[in-house]
Amino acid sequence: MTDPLSLLALSPRFGPTLRRIVFIWLALLCLSASCQELAAEPTIVRYFSKGNTEGLRTYQLELVKLLLEKTRATHGDYSLIIVDSDLSAARAKAETEKGELINTHYATEWSGEFVNAENVYVLPHSVLKGLLGMRSLIVREDRLQDFEHIDQHNQLSLFKAGQRTDWPDVEILKYNKLPTLLTEQLTSLSPMLQAHRFDYLPLSILEAPAVTVPFNTGSNALAISPSTAIFYPLAMHLCVSKTKPKIAERLGAGLTIASEDGSIDALFEKHFGFIAVLLAQRKLTTLILNNPLISPSENKRLIAEFINNYGPYTKTVYVE
Repeated sequence: MTDPLSLLALSPRFGPTLRRIVFIWLALLCLSASCQELAAEPTIVRYFSKGNTEGLRTYQLELVKLLLEKTRATHGDYSLIIVDSDLSAARAKAETEKGELINTHYATEWSGEFVNAENVYVLPHSVLKGLLGMRSLIVREDRLQDFEHIDQHNQLSLFKAGQRTDWPDVEILKYNKLPTLLTEQLTSLSPMLQAHRFDYLPLSILEAPAVTVPFNTGSNALAISPSTAIFYPLAMHLCVSKTKPKIAERLGAGLTIASEDGSIDALFEKHFGFIAVLLAQRKLTTLILNNPLISPSENKRLIAEFINNYGPYTKTVYVE
Protein backbone atom coordinates (compact mmCIF):
# COMPACT_ATOMS: atom_id res chain seq x y z
CA MET A 1 0.00 0.00 0.00
CA THR A 2 1.35 3.44 -0.94
CA ASP A 3 2.39 5.68 1.95
CA PRO A 4 -0.07 8.63 1.84
CA LEU A 5 2.65 11.12 2.74
CA SER A 6 4.81 10.00 -0.19
CA LEU A 7 2.10 11.22 -2.54
CA LEU A 8 2.94 14.77 -1.54
CA ALA A 9 6.29 14.40 -3.27
CA LEU A 10 4.77 13.60 -6.66
CA SER A 11 4.86 15.87 -9.69
CA PRO A 12 3.76 19.48 -9.04
CA ARG A 13 1.34 19.04 -11.95
CA PHE A 14 -0.80 16.76 -9.81
CA GLY A 15 0.19 18.17 -6.42
CA PRO A 16 -2.92 20.17 -5.46
CA THR A 17 -5.35 17.42 -6.44
CA LEU A 18 -3.33 14.71 -4.80
CA ARG A 19 -2.82 16.84 -1.72
CA ARG A 20 -6.56 17.19 -1.31
CA ILE A 21 -6.97 13.42 -1.73
CA VAL A 22 -4.25 12.77 0.83
CA PHE A 23 -5.73 15.19 3.33
CA ILE A 24 -9.16 13.57 2.97
CA TRP A 25 -7.57 10.12 3.26
CA LEU A 26 -5.65 11.11 6.38
CA ALA A 27 -8.78 12.63 7.91
CA LEU A 28 -10.71 9.42 7.30
CA LEU A 29 -7.89 7.35 8.77
CA CYS A 30 -7.81 9.55 11.89
CA LEU A 31 -11.59 9.34 12.23
CA SER A 32 -11.46 5.56 11.91
CA ALA A 33 -8.71 5.34 14.52
CA SER A 34 -10.68 7.59 16.87
CA CYS A 35 -13.79 5.45 16.48
CA GLN A 36 -11.81 2.30 17.17
CA GLU A 37 -10.27 3.91 20.23
CA LEU A 38 -13.68 4.95 21.54
CA ALA A 39 -15.10 1.48 20.90
CA ALA A 40 -12.23 -0.01 22.84
CA GLU A 41 -12.89 2.11 25.94
CA PRO A 42 -14.45 -0.07 28.66
CA THR A 43 -17.83 0.67 30.19
CA ILE A 44 -17.08 2.11 33.63
CA VAL A 45 -19.75 1.07 36.12
CA ARG A 46 -19.51 2.68 39.55
CA TYR A 47 -21.77 0.42 41.60
CA PHE A 48 -23.02 1.27 45.10
CA SER A 49 -22.87 -1.95 47.13
CA LYS A 50 -24.19 -0.77 50.50
CA GLY A 51 -27.74 -0.10 51.63
CA ASN A 52 -28.86 -3.72 51.90
CA THR A 53 -27.88 -6.53 54.23
CA GLU A 54 -25.21 -9.13 53.51
CA GLY A 55 -27.97 -11.59 52.64
CA LEU A 56 -28.67 -9.64 49.43
CA ARG A 57 -25.37 -7.96 48.57
CA THR A 58 -23.55 -10.96 47.11
CA TYR A 59 -26.44 -11.83 44.80
CA GLN A 60 -26.88 -8.23 43.71
CA LEU A 61 -23.20 -7.83 42.86
CA GLU A 62 -23.07 -11.13 40.97
CA LEU A 63 -26.14 -10.08 39.00
CA VAL A 64 -24.47 -6.84 37.87
CA LYS A 65 -21.41 -8.85 36.80
CA LEU A 66 -23.64 -11.31 34.94
CA LEU A 67 -25.35 -8.53 32.97
CA LEU A 68 -22.02 -6.99 32.01
CA GLU A 69 -20.64 -10.36 30.92
CA LYS A 70 -23.74 -11.11 28.87
CA THR A 71 -23.12 -7.93 26.88
CA ARG A 72 -19.36 -8.19 26.51
CA ALA A 73 -19.65 -9.41 22.90
CA THR A 74 -21.89 -6.51 21.87
CA HIS A 75 -20.68 -3.72 24.16
CA GLY A 76 -17.04 -4.55 24.84
CA ASP A 77 -15.02 -4.69 28.04
CA TYR A 78 -16.05 -3.12 31.30
CA SER A 79 -14.60 -1.88 34.55
CA LEU A 80 -16.74 -2.52 37.64
CA ILE A 81 -15.85 -0.21 40.52
CA ILE A 82 -17.41 -1.11 43.88
CA VAL A 83 -18.40 1.93 45.95
CA ASP A 84 -18.84 0.71 49.53
CA SER A 85 -18.96 4.03 51.36
CA ASP A 86 -21.37 4.26 54.30
CA LEU A 87 -23.89 6.67 52.82
CA SER A 88 -27.49 7.31 53.77
CA ALA A 89 -30.07 6.16 51.24
CA ALA A 90 -30.82 9.76 50.22
CA ARG A 91 -27.13 10.65 49.83
CA ALA A 92 -26.43 7.51 47.77
CA LYS A 93 -29.34 8.35 45.48
CA ALA A 94 -28.21 11.95 45.09
CA GLU A 95 -24.71 10.75 44.17
CA THR A 96 -26.18 8.28 41.69
CA GLU A 97 -28.09 11.09 39.99
CA LYS A 98 -24.82 13.03 39.56
CA GLY A 99 -23.21 9.92 38.05
CA GLU A 100 -19.68 10.66 39.28
CA LEU A 101 -19.07 8.78 42.56
CA ILE A 102 -21.90 6.32 41.82
CA ASN A 103 -23.77 5.64 38.59
CA THR A 104 -25.53 2.32 39.30
CA HIS A 105 -27.63 1.51 42.34
CA TYR A 106 -30.35 -0.96 43.43
CA ALA A 107 -33.43 0.69 44.93
CA THR A 108 -37.03 -0.07 45.84
CA GLU A 109 -38.11 3.54 45.34
CA TRP A 110 -36.52 6.87 44.50
CA SER A 111 -37.47 9.52 47.02
CA GLY A 112 -35.88 11.54 49.77
CA GLU A 113 -34.36 14.95 50.42
CA PHE A 114 -32.67 16.48 47.34
CA VAL A 115 -33.64 13.43 45.26
CA ASN A 116 -35.38 13.52 41.87
CA ALA A 117 -36.61 10.31 40.24
CA GLU A 118 -36.46 11.98 36.82
CA ASN A 119 -32.67 11.87 37.02
CA VAL A 120 -32.37 8.08 36.87
CA TYR A 121 -33.30 5.25 34.54
CA VAL A 122 -35.22 2.54 36.38
CA LEU A 123 -34.66 -0.77 34.60
CA PRO A 124 -38.03 -2.56 34.45
CA HIS A 125 -36.97 -6.08 35.48
CA SER A 126 -37.67 -6.81 39.17
CA VAL A 127 -34.62 -8.76 40.32
CA LEU A 128 -35.90 -10.55 43.46
CA LYS A 129 -38.94 -12.42 42.11
CA GLY A 130 -41.45 -10.67 44.35
CA LEU A 131 -39.90 -11.99 47.55
CA LEU A 132 -38.24 -8.84 48.86
CA GLY A 133 -41.54 -7.88 50.47
CA MET A 134 -42.09 -11.25 52.13
CA ARG A 135 -40.76 -10.45 55.59
CA SER A 136 -39.57 -13.06 58.02
CA LEU A 137 -39.94 -12.03 61.65
CA ILE A 138 -36.61 -12.20 63.47
CA VAL A 139 -37.20 -12.38 67.21
CA ARG A 140 -35.40 -13.35 70.38
CA GLU A 141 -35.33 -17.13 70.55
CA ASP A 142 -36.80 -17.09 74.04
CA ARG A 143 -39.86 -15.25 72.67
CA LEU A 144 -40.69 -17.44 69.68
CA GLN A 145 -43.86 -18.63 71.38
CA ASP A 146 -45.20 -15.04 71.42
CA PHE A 147 -45.38 -15.12 67.62
CA GLU A 148 -46.74 -18.66 67.19
CA HIS A 149 -50.42 -17.99 66.65
CA ILE A 150 -50.54 -14.53 65.11
CA ASP A 151 -53.10 -14.44 62.31
CA GLN A 152 -54.67 -11.01 62.84
CA HIS A 153 -53.36 -7.47 62.45
CA ASN A 154 -54.40 -6.49 65.97
CA GLN A 155 -52.26 -9.29 67.38
CA LEU A 156 -49.14 -8.16 65.54
CA SER A 157 -49.80 -4.52 66.43
CA LEU A 158 -49.19 -5.37 70.10
CA PHE A 159 -45.49 -5.77 69.26
CA LYS A 160 -42.93 -3.19 68.17
CA ALA A 161 -40.87 -3.65 65.00
CA GLY A 162 -37.34 -2.37 64.45
CA GLN A 163 -36.25 -0.71 61.20
CA ARG A 164 -33.53 1.43 59.70
CA THR A 165 -34.61 5.07 59.47
CA ASP A 166 -34.23 5.49 55.72
CA TRP A 167 -35.80 2.23 54.56
CA PRO A 168 -39.18 2.43 52.76
CA ASP A 169 -40.52 -0.17 55.20
CA VAL A 170 -40.86 2.60 57.79
CA GLU A 171 -43.66 4.28 55.84
CA ILE A 172 -45.28 0.93 55.07
CA LEU A 173 -45.37 -0.16 58.70
CA LYS A 174 -46.58 3.27 59.82
CA TYR A 175 -49.37 3.23 57.23
CA ASN A 176 -50.46 -0.19 58.49
CA LYS A 177 -50.43 1.04 62.11
CA LEU A 178 -47.63 -1.24 63.26
CA PRO A 179 -45.46 0.40 65.97
CA THR A 180 -41.84 0.81 64.93
CA LEU A 181 -38.56 1.84 66.56
CA LEU A 182 -35.95 3.34 64.26
CA THR A 183 -32.18 3.43 64.08
CA GLU A 184 -29.85 5.03 61.55
CA GLN A 185 -27.39 2.13 61.63
CA LEU A 186 -28.14 -1.19 59.93
CA THR A 187 -25.63 -2.95 62.18
CA SER A 188 -27.48 -1.76 65.30
CA LEU A 189 -30.71 -3.60 64.56
CA SER A 190 -29.79 -7.09 65.77
CA PRO A 191 -28.07 -5.91 69.00
CA MET A 192 -31.06 -3.67 69.75
CA LEU A 193 -33.39 -6.63 69.32
CA GLN A 194 -31.22 -8.69 71.66
CA ALA A 195 -31.44 -5.87 74.20
CA HIS A 196 -35.28 -5.85 74.10
CA ARG A 197 -35.42 -2.39 72.48
CA PHE A 198 -38.10 -3.74 70.15
CA ASP A 199 -39.86 -7.09 69.68
CA TYR A 200 -39.21 -8.21 66.11
CA LEU A 201 -37.18 -7.31 63.05
CA PRO A 202 -39.04 -7.82 59.75
CA LEU A 203 -36.49 -8.60 57.03
CA SER A 204 -36.94 -10.22 53.65
CA ILE A 205 -37.12 -13.99 53.70
CA LEU A 206 -34.18 -13.79 51.27
CA GLU A 207 -31.86 -12.09 53.74
CA ALA A 208 -33.12 -13.03 57.21
CA PRO A 209 -31.13 -16.30 57.52
CA ALA A 210 -27.80 -14.60 56.81
CA VAL A 211 -28.59 -11.79 59.24
CA THR A 212 -29.59 -14.21 62.01
CA VAL A 213 -26.61 -16.59 61.84
CA PRO A 214 -24.13 -14.37 63.74
CA PHE A 215 -26.63 -13.99 66.58
CA ASN A 216 -28.09 -17.51 66.87
CA THR A 217 -26.27 -18.69 70.00
CA GLY A 218 -26.13 -17.69 73.64
CA SER A 219 -28.71 -16.41 76.09
CA ASN A 220 -29.75 -13.57 73.77
CA ALA A 221 -29.92 -15.72 70.63
CA LEU A 222 -32.07 -14.58 67.72
CA ALA A 223 -34.25 -16.84 65.59
CA ILE A 224 -36.74 -16.62 62.74
CA SER A 225 -40.39 -17.23 63.56
CA PRO A 226 -41.29 -20.60 61.98
CA SER A 227 -44.99 -19.77 61.87
CA THR A 228 -45.58 -16.09 61.04
CA ALA A 229 -44.51 -13.68 58.28
CA ILE A 230 -45.79 -10.51 56.66
CA PHE A 231 -45.89 -9.45 53.02
CA TYR A 232 -46.16 -6.09 51.33
CA PRO A 233 -45.49 -5.32 47.66
CA LEU A 234 -41.89 -4.14 47.40
CA ALA A 235 -39.98 -4.53 44.15
CA MET A 236 -36.28 -3.81 43.71
CA HIS A 237 -34.81 -2.50 40.46
CA LEU A 238 -31.45 -1.48 39.08
CA CYS A 239 -31.31 2.29 38.72
CA VAL A 240 -28.77 4.12 36.56
CA SER A 241 -27.88 7.80 36.40
CA LYS A 242 -29.35 9.58 33.39
CA THR A 243 -25.89 11.01 32.85
CA LYS A 244 -24.88 7.48 31.79
CA PRO A 245 -27.42 6.35 29.15
CA LYS A 246 -24.99 3.86 27.61
CA ILE A 247 -24.66 2.02 30.94
CA ALA A 248 -28.44 1.88 31.28
CA GLU A 249 -28.77 0.56 27.74
CA ARG A 250 -26.09 -2.08 28.33
CA LEU A 251 -27.51 -3.32 31.63
CA GLY A 252 -31.01 -3.34 30.14
CA ALA A 253 -29.77 -5.45 27.24
CA GLY A 254 -28.06 -7.76 29.72
CA LEU A 255 -31.30 -8.17 31.67
CA THR A 256 -33.12 -9.14 28.49
CA ILE A 257 -30.50 -11.70 27.49
CA ALA A 258 -30.11 -13.18 30.98
CA SER A 259 -33.88 -13.42 31.43
CA GLU A 260 -34.38 -15.19 28.13
CA ASP A 261 -31.52 -17.67 28.52
CA GLY A 262 -32.40 -18.56 32.12
CA SER A 263 -29.18 -17.36 33.70
CA ILE A 264 -30.94 -14.95 36.08
CA ASP A 265 -33.10 -17.82 37.30
CA ALA A 266 -29.99 -19.96 37.77
CA LEU A 267 -28.24 -17.23 39.75
CA PHE A 268 -31.32 -16.70 41.92
CA GLU A 269 -31.55 -20.44 42.56
CA LYS A 270 -27.87 -20.55 43.50
CA HIS A 271 -28.37 -17.95 46.23
CA PHE A 272 -31.97 -18.49 47.30
CA GLY A 273 -32.89 -22.04 46.34
CA PHE A 274 -33.55 -22.77 50.01
CA ILE A 275 -36.65 -20.55 49.96
CA ALA A 276 -38.90 -23.03 48.13
CA VAL A 277 -38.01 -25.77 50.63
CA LEU A 278 -38.54 -23.46 53.58
CA LEU A 279 -41.96 -22.31 52.37
CA ALA A 280 -43.10 -25.86 51.68
CA GLN A 281 -42.03 -27.00 55.14
CA ARG A 282 -43.42 -24.14 57.20
CA LYS A 283 -46.63 -23.05 55.47
CA LEU A 284 -46.22 -19.63 57.09
CA THR A 285 -49.22 -17.60 58.14
CA THR A 286 -48.57 -14.44 56.11
CA LEU A 287 -50.30 -11.15 56.85
CA ILE A 288 -50.80 -9.20 53.60
CA LEU A 289 -50.26 -5.44 53.93
CA ASN A 290 -50.60 -2.61 51.41
CA ASN A 291 -47.71 -0.37 50.42
CA PRO A 292 -48.71 3.33 50.46
CA LEU A 293 -45.68 4.27 48.35
CA ILE A 294 -47.18 2.71 45.22
CA SER A 295 -50.58 3.03 43.55
CA PRO A 296 -53.60 0.92 44.55
CA SER A 297 -53.49 -0.79 41.15
CA GLU A 298 -49.82 -1.65 41.59
CA ASN A 299 -50.53 -3.00 45.09
CA LYS A 300 -53.29 -5.15 43.68
CA ARG A 301 -51.11 -6.45 40.83
CA LEU A 302 -48.08 -7.31 42.98
CA ILE A 303 -50.18 -8.93 45.71
CA ALA A 304 -51.94 -11.04 43.07
CA GLU A 305 -48.55 -12.10 41.67
CA PHE A 306 -47.38 -13.09 45.14
CA ILE A 307 -50.53 -15.10 45.82
CA ASN A 308 -50.27 -16.80 42.44
CA ASN A 309 -46.60 -17.71 42.88
CA TYR A 310 -46.41 -18.45 46.59
CA GLY A 311 -49.99 -18.76 47.82
CA PRO A 312 -49.93 -22.59 47.71
CA TYR A 313 -47.03 -22.52 50.18
CA THR A 314 -48.45 -19.96 52.62
CA LYS A 315 -51.57 -19.29 54.64
CA THR A 316 -52.34 -15.74 53.58
CA VAL A 317 -54.40 -13.33 55.65
CA TYR A 318 -55.46 -9.98 54.19
CA VAL A 319 -55.18 -6.94 56.45
CA GLU A 320 -57.68 -4.20 55.62
